[in-house]
Amino acid sequence: MARPIKATPVLTGADARRFEKAMENVQKISPEKREEMMKAYEWFKRAAKFPVRAAKGGLDKPSKKCFNNLNLK
Repeated sequence: MARPIKATPVLTGADARRFEKAMENVQKISPEKREEMMKAYEWFKRAAKFPVRAAKGGLDKPSKKCFNNLNLK
């Protein structure tokens, strides 16, 4: 039988202020960047040897530019 999920702790003090500040400064990504990221995701999803949930996006092989931004070194 599965164990129950613990409640998420409430942020207080400096952590709460830091989180609120971060949420006010969310950076949007361009549609082109999103498409590039989805292509990379789909490529890795096809290469995975384990089940991966389906997502929206193209099935083309990602560009080299995608891999340069992943910092997988």
